[in-house]
Amino acid sequence: MAYRYETSKDELMAELVRCAYQDRTAMMDSLASGVPLSEQMSEDELLSKMNDNDRDYYLECQRYCRDFIRMSHNLKLGVFHPSISPTGATK
Repeated sequence: MAYRYETSKDELMAELVRCAYQDRTAMMDSLASGVPLSEQMSEDELLSKMNDNDRDYYLECQRYCRDFIRMSHNLKLGVFHPSISPTGATK
C-alpha cells in the first residue's frame, strides 16, 4: 500500500533541510553559550576555549550546516537565499 504525502515531496524535503539546519545551528549556539563572553570572540578564539568534545561537536555541526546549504542549492529547494554559498558565506 502506497502512502500519499500531505505536502509535495519538494516541500517536505525543503522542510526537512530547514529543520535540520535550525537544529544544528541551535546546538552550535548552545555550545558557544557555555563559553563566557563568546559573543565578543572570533570563532577561532571561541573554539580554542571549548573543551575537546564540545569543539569537535561544534565543528561537526558546522559541516552538517554547510552540507544542508549545498543540498538545498543542489536540489533547488529554495531554503536558503541564493546569495548564501554552499560554504555558508554570503556572496
